[in-house]
Amino acid sequence: MTKPKFKLSIEVSCRTKVPHYYKDLVRQMARRSLFHIPGAVSRQRQPWTLSVCFVDQPRMKALNRQFRMKNKVTDVLSFPRVAQKGVSGDLGDIVICWPQAKRQAKAYGTPAASELRRLIAHGVLHLFGYDHERSKLQARKMFSLQEEILEKEYP
Repeated sequence: MTKPKFKLSIEVSCRTKVPHYYKDLVRQMARRSLFHIPGAVSRQRQPWTLSVCFVDQPRMKALNRQFRMKNKVTDVLSFPRVAQKGVSGDLGDIVICWPQAKRQAKAYGTPAASELRRLIAHGVLHLFGYDHERSKLQARKMFSLQEEILEKEYP
């Protein structure tokens, strides 16, 4: 099978210390996620852009409070900018709290890279309108697709 033909530009920024090699992992996982979202690649009309930013706990808590009215640290936030689920060029922003991701990886007994993959897949799904907080059915759909993204290889 050949690789899908779609263009994606990913900007990765760090406002906290993150090992540099995770930037490539972020790019790979974002591409894999997009490939596995039903119809995403076929809907692409122009090159996509995506921004991923790593932040510390105080910044993530402030963002979560500002945008979700939840005064606590969370692992990932997504800020979609797509009007029609991938038709426009700017997909949006994913913000990851690196200290929280590392803490979760340790609690789950998995490598930090595995947790980062999960957070990227989760964030990209949110950018395409998936929302596990909407209903139990939506949660099952989103987490099922998230697991599929994590298990299947990128062609």
